[in-house]
Amino acid sequence: MTIAIHQYTPAITKADGVSNSLFFIKRMLTSLGYESEIYADNIDPELKNLVRPRRTYQENSNNILLLHHAAAQPDPGWFISLADRLAMVYHNITPAHYFETGTAHSNATKQGREQLAGWQGLFDGIIADSEYNAQELKGLGYENVHVIPLLIDFENIKKTTESRQITHRHETTFNLLFVGRICENKCQHDLVHALARLGNKNVHLFCVGGNTSPPYLKYIKKLVAGYGLQEQVHLPGKVSDQDLWGYYHAADLFVSLSDHEGFGIPLIEASSIGLPVVAYDSSNIRHTLAGSGLILSHKNSADVAAVLQRLMTQPLWRHRLAQGQQANLSRFDFENLKTGLNAFINSLLSGTRNTIDLHHPAADKKSTLKISFEGPFDSNYSLALVNRELALALQDQGFILELHSTEGGGDFSPDEKFLNYFPRIKKMWNRGVRQEKADLAIRNLFPPRVSGMNGALKILAPYAWEESVFPGQWIDSFNIQLHLVGAVSGYVARTLKNNGITVPTVTMGNGADHLKEVAPEPLPFRFPPGYTLLHISSCFPRKGADLLLKAFTAADFGARPEVTLIIKTFPNPHNTIRSQLDKAGWIKEQQSQLFFYNGTMNSKKKILLVEDELSPGQLVSLYRHSDLLVAPSRGEGFGLPMAEAMVFGLPVLTTGFGGQTDFCSHETAWLTDYKFSRAKTHMALPDSVWVEPDLGDLTRQMEHISRLPAEKITRKTRAAKENILKNYAWRQVSKRLTQAIKALDHQNCPATEPRIGWVTTWNTRCGIASYSKYLLRCLSVGKVTVLANNALNLTEQDGPEVIRCWEADEKDNLQQLVHRIVAAGITDIVIQFNFSFFNLNALSGFLDTMKGYQKRCYLFLHSTADVLPPHLPKSLSQIKSSLINTHRLVVHSVHDLNHLKSMGCVENVMRFPHGVDVSSHSLARTGGASFPAPDHPPTHRPEAEVDEKLIAAYGFLLPHKGIRELICAFELLKKKDPDLKLLLLNALYPAAPASKEEQRLRLQQIKESPYGNEITMDNRYLEEKEIFNRLSRANVIVYPCQTTQESSSASVRAGLATGRPIAVTPLDIFEDVSDVVYTLPGTTPEHMAQGIETMINNREISSRLMSKQKQWLLSHDWQVLGKQLGNIIKGYALSLH
Repeated sequence: MTIAIHQYTPAITKADGVSNSLFFIKRMLTSLGYESEIYADNIDPELKNLVRPRRTYQENSNNILLLHHAAAQPDPGWFISLADRLAMVYHNITPAHYFETGTAHSNATKQGREQLAGWQGLFDGIIADSEYNAQELKGLGYENVHVIPLLIDFENIKKTTESRQITHRHETTFNLLFVGRICENKCQHDLVHALARLGNKNVHLFCVGGNTSPPYLKYIKKLVAGYGLQEQVHLPGKVSDQDLWGYYHAADLFVSLSDHEGFGIPLIEASSIGLPVVAYDSSNIRHTLAGSGLILSHKNSADVAAVLQRLMTQPLWRHRLAQGQQANLSRFDFENLKTGLNAFINSLLSGTRNTIDLHHPAADKKSTLKISFEGPFDSNYSLALVNRELALALQDQGFILELHSTEGGGDFSPDEKFLNYFPRIKKMWNRGVRQEKADLAIRNLFPPRVSGMNGALKILAPYAWEESVFPGQWIDSFNIQLHLVGAVSGYVARTLKNNGITVPTVTMGNGADHLKEVAPEPLPFRFPPGYTLLHISSCFPRKGADLLLKAFTAADFGARPEVTLIIKTFPNPHNTIRSQLDKAGWIKEQQSQLFFYNGTMNSKKKILLVEDELSPGQLVSLYRHSDLLVAPSRGEGFGLPMAEAMVFGLPVLTTGFGGQTDFCSHETAWLTDYKFSRAKTHMALPDSVWVEPDLGDLTRQMEHISRLPAEKITRKTRAAKENILKNYAWRQVSKRLTQAIKALDHQNCPATEPRIGWVTTWNTRCGIASYSKYLLRCLSVGKVTVLANNALNLTEQDGPEVIRCWEADEKDNLQQLVHRIVAAGITDIVIQFNFSFFNLNALSGFLDTMKGYQKRCYLFLHSTADVLPPHLPKSLSQIKSSLINTHRLVVHSVHDLNHLKSMGCVENVMRFPHGVDVSSHSLARTGGASFPAPDHPPTHRPEAEVDEKLIAAYGFLLPHKGIRELICAFELLKKKDPDLKLLLLNALYPAAPASKEEQRLRLQQIKESPYGNEITMDNRYLEEKEIFNRLSRANVIVYPCQTTQESSSASVRAGLATGRPIAVTPLDIFEDVSDVVYTLPGTTPEHMAQGIETMINNREISSRLMSKQKQWLLSHDWQVLGKQLGNIIKGYALSLH
């Protein structure tokens, strides 16, 4: 007797969950050996060859008909009268109360549920596709109900190719996805509310699904428009399978806030491709996810937004969620479900009622992980070289490697000749063409594009960076997308963290043994006789080739008959070495593509410029024949040529700062002294710093090394070679990376937020108190406790976050402060330092105690210069041992960097700028205590017109502020322009007799001035809004400071916030704003008058400054800086252990 098992549903369509389950079950039945067809009344035209009309159904008492119930049955009498054995597959019907009464949708669901309530005893057995549905049926009196989720065909998912157009179009935004029809119970409106609360324009929401409730869709669109989210909310409707999976692959999170889900197929679909799921705990959600994903107990929009914010900035947490979801997928394994279905059929055929237990097979663990390595690899350029060598080393460790050829600007085809020359590389490339998702994606390219990486774990490595500031847009993308950064040096790792990279970052190094076994090849030129210096670089400004030329020209190499400097470089837009040689007076002799320069001052010196590419073997010959490699870098991420040179025993002379100092120490190389200076690179990053090697020291060291006996040189070169081969072989580098990857498994997820203690003055008329309030108002991480000094005359009442526990004087030993920090469980301490706040010995003891408690201290040094008589002499050098051991010393200027360097503080010092109130109208904290905002000026230009004759000054009234000199300068200017006016907004400094005396003297000076009637001096402590409005009317705002110990000026930022041109005296306090202000020629009245006159008469200067100010203000907004500081604290707290 042949038994057929058929299925019936009233309607069947493409891209529908219930419809898909019928095809899945049919495949299963066929594999069990049963004849099986699908019947329906309404058939999608695209499915007409796969589904039969119901009218063609032939009943047979030997057969079984599976009736799918997910909506009202139009003709239940038909199947009730059949001779076939009946079984129901129940998919759930959404209760009618979710829909508007009287609509077709409401009526259909109501009817479907009424039908369900009257069919007990009709079916021999029932399959519920979820526990929720089973309980609903049992509550209605149904028996023989079994839970078998016959819904998801993973094989079909694997066969579906996603739309790459969709994934590429949305790869630069953070994407939230929900898949489900647009109707009331799916609650897409809750998703829109949460997105609005999130307040991040880079976050997009995709609600994919057909519309079954036009009124609800209209409401959603109105809600989106009301929030102004039209560019961020996407409602593509019902889409093709290809587009659907394009949206799945483009998403970063799947979010469901649905009130009713019979099962929730998209939760499992998302899980199947490694997309982390966040879902509100309604209906069957908990059973569907079975302990995986992130389940929300409620869906208040503020709380949902907070969860999404944390998930967005914790990619490792998202990865862990996705990993947990993979284990749940084994429940839906084809063979597992087929076993359950077979048991159900057997029970129907035998008439028995057996319990069907689906086992939960363990997920298969991969024995070999697949790595997609993404970046350039098909040339001898250093970036391609390190990518290639690391990929080979990882393959040697046993990983399956795929290569994907891409750059910062996008994908490209690798060089075919190169691939044919390297068969192992070609094999990896061929494997990567399929672009199947890997276990790990490792990427290294420039610019560092990290979107669209093709792996579950996303890693940037081996990564290099050369200056102190890292672009903000890259920081955001790193923190959202990456799980790990492998830095090529400790310098790079510190720099990334000091800029706010929160991704776990490890120092993996670079390999340098790739040339070790390469046979030397003849050079394309005659190697010069005599003593030879070698420089290999791009000759970018940071490489210091200009300094090398000067040092080489000046150096005295003694009696050596011939000395040659070989510069191996390549043409590029930033390489000006040819013009530098011409300007320096070298005589060029061209022979083929080589350039010889004979010094006019000393004919025994020559420079050989090599711009053609050399083969690895020719590079080996260059290293082997040279006598000294010189690399006077201003900024270096690693310094690969230095490490390569050491492999061949070539001595190295380089700058004593940068990534190369990981392997270039006084034991392995010769180091040149340096000073910090503002970086001048094509990146043009505000506040960025590099170092300026000491030209004299560079010259002396070149001379010194050329005269050293061989045994003294060998002592260092032998140690250098041993170190490189031991620690910087590619085998070791790849192992450090894989160890870091394994360490990710031990990171807490979600990450524990740091508890921050902020030591500062607070709610007083003090610049540091205001500085703290601005930063804390915008801080982006953790709970903050303000640990303030005991103070009188508060400007406002303290909030609950404030604890007053120290005295701003010489007597406090800070023990009460220590006690409060320990008792509160604070992990990170930010200390706002001024010499007048602390006894230095007490501060030293405090820092050492915190170090002992393993607490990270961020000491903000608002002044580093020594305090000299007539005040009590103080110097940070008195506590330098404690400063060296402090987690981070935070300064504001290049002068501060150099001052601390003179004390031996370098690696733990970071520059952090002062801020400007650019966006006060939209500031909002995202966590921690709620800090009241100071009274903010508006950030737009005032409507009042600028007074072209008004000169203004702003700041506290103190003798060193230069108000006397400015009044004198104004008198000189008035003689040339009688219409000029002077506005002095200089508040009295609290509790400072010197300020009151200065007020008396300036009032007397104004009274005696022939132009006193044109001078307005206001010594009140004004609200910032009034200050802003009054300064905004000035043609120029002058800061005439004469001398100061301070490192940075807060008052100059108030002037910059107005957008008006600023003039300052040439003091270090204004160094950090020097790019956006006009520096007066001096501090005397005559110099100031000269500079102010130039500014007033030269509109081009003012226009240029104001244009620069706009960009500068955006990067110095308190919101930007608060976010950065929060990320810095968070990043160090999340370091790999």
